Amino acid sequence: MIRPIDFSRLLRCWPIIALLLLCTGAARGAQDAAPQPPIAQAPPNHAVLKHTRGGVYYVAKDLKEQHDKLIQQLKSLRDQVDGADIPADEALKQLQTLKQELEQLQKQILEKRVLVSPAKTHTQKETITIELGPERLLAIAADHLTVVGWDGPGVKCVLEKTVLTTDDKPVDEHFKEMRLIHRHARNSGLVGRTDAEFEADEKEFLATPDGQKLTAEQRDMRRRWHQQFSKSYQGYEDFQGREFDSLTIEGLRHEHGNRQLQVRTESKGGNGTWGSDWQRHATLTVFVPTCKVVALRGCGVELNVKGLKSKLRIGHGDSDEQAFGGRFEIRDHQGDVRVEQVPIQRLENVTGNVSLLLTKEFGNYGTSHRNDWRTAYVPPADGCVCKQITGDVSARIGRFDLRLEEVTGQVDVRNAFGNTTLVVAQPLASKPHLLFSESGRVEAMFAKSALGDLPIMAMSSHGKVSTNTTRETLDDVNFFSTDHRLQDHPGWRGFHTKSGDDSFRGFMTCMERTAQALAGEARTSGLDLLSSGGTVVIKVE
Repeated sequence: MIRPIDFSRLLRCWPIIALLLLCTGAARGAQDAAPQPPIAQAPPNHAVLKHTRGGVYYVAKDLKEQHDKLIQQLKSLRDQVDGADIPADEALKQLQTLKQELEQLQKQILEKRVLVSPAKTHTQKETITIELGPERLLAIAADHLTVVGWDGPGVKCVLEKTVLTTDDKPVDEHFKEMRLIHRHARNSGLVGRTDAEFEADEKEFLATPDGQKLTAEQRDMRRRWHQQFSKSYQGYEDFQGREFDSLTIEGLRHEHGNRQLQVRTESKGGNGTWGSDWQRHATLTVFVPTCKVVALRGCGVELNVKGLKSKLRIGHGDSDEQAFGGRFEIRDHQGDVRVEQVPIQRLENVTGNVSLLLTKEFGNYGTSHRNDWRTAYVPPADGCVCKQITGDVSARIGRFDLRLEEVTGQVDVRNAFGNTTLVVAQPLASKPHLLFSESGRVEAMFAKSALGDLPIMAMSSHGKVSTNTTRETLDDVNFFSTDHRLQDHPGWRGFHTKSGDDSFRGFMTCMERTAQALAGEARTSGLDLLSSGGTVVIKVE
């Protein structure tokens, strides 16, 4: 994957960098120009489609332009629907037509895309089998990772090594440097420390001469820093303070000899790229028997989990590489799942509770330059589908387009700037459910038989609320509240399940439920659909 150079690692070698800069200046004075990286030529009149390891996929410009145009038309149609500028039936027809055109075009692009790379690719594969300790705790740190549940003996690991070169030098040493390391021991660097471990380490340090020099304020700062740091390891309590099995890959970091290659591609009459990629890469596939807990750390390039029987904890820590465009999926899983800051795209057929924390930006953001203007941009939101979840779904999201289907437990989603869709084919569990967004679209689509007896409330403060139901099903409501919990958004309007003939009771219930939902307080069973500034839609098929 072509990406900017990782300056955070290069800063560790700042004195060397400074010397290199001085030498570069001298070289320029002597007109001794550094050799330029090789340029891989794409076919003429081609546009960049997608970056991949060591290269770029190109496609004919006209196909790329058609693709971008269809995507824009889909977005425009959604905006028209939100603005009630187009009848729903007409919008549905246009949507089906656009989707069919897009599917056909994407198939054509997939068939005609061309991989362009200036680098040569060398691969080597090795298989290792290990035995699990009695704790049945397994932690794996890798960025390109596949985990498969199996009943075979032990844990089977398949490590595929890749080396990229732009010359004919031997690559044997690169392969030797990449190793899979198995340990059975405590590893606080991978999963964090218990409070007792911190207290013991702190007591030992404070007894040293350096520790005794600290003021009370400095000691308090160290303690507060530990509290903040330990939050990044929430969910790994089963591992902390215990021996467990861990799998890590050595040889991928800069300090281990991994370097970046300059990668350039161009198309005459089209466009080009200039970036860099790590020279060494590793793909790890692990076959895992039933465990108590499996922790996956890193997951910066691609993640595929299938058929695992275990509690699952996934986090972005210990990542050596990050790429864009990879797949991140969990399927046919038995056990609770917790995902933190890894761009999961699909969770399907999960028996257990699902918890998502996706508050960072995952796209390939950057800065563009045009007509004397600089623009710091982010790409369109990623998408995530949670389907066939036998358990609860809890999510805290910054900007994802989230779709929920066939969830049997409680739904509690706060998706600040993304769109959230809930598809209800069977009546929801009798629990308090919440879909909330600051400015995104919140939509619930019910089968007629799935409405059930669960009260529904759909409200927006600065946006719109739409439904195709009658007032006998969802009555109108609006209010202005002085409740301190609603001080940022005191006025709300929308629809709610009709409370017999007592309209005042329904009004007071909506006002209190809105405040309770936004404050994260306990409330009675019901489905609350809230968007501060976006559109809320309830549709009954």
